[in-house]
Amino acid sequence: MIKIFALKTFSGNPTDGIDNVNIGIFSNLSDEDINYFVEAPEEFRERGAIKKIKIGKHSFILGQFLKARLIRRIKPDYLFGIGSLGEIFFVIFKPRKTKYVIGWHTV
Repeated sequence: MIKIFALKTFSGNPTDGIDNVNIGIFSNLSDEDINYFVEAPEEFRERGAIKKIKIGKHSFILGQFLKARLIRRIKPDYLFGIGSLGEIFFVIFKPRKTKYVIGWHTV
């Protein structure tokens, strides 16, 4: 099974093209083959390979630390990011075998 951890939180905004493409792709894949972990709004329902993670409402720094700790625990095969500077923290502290992938617009 392939595990992908998305660093970009789903916005819940229907005009967010990146989220819509990722939802369209990963909601149609079986969770037996792929798990796509993503932080999402409360109203978002898990679909297909998409697994919603809960970080909770914390300060920004504590939230980042909790997300990094979750990444170390899950040990995903891929960190899927958008290439922002805020992702450097996760790239530095990711598990050794986890690959960092940048998707500027879509998968």
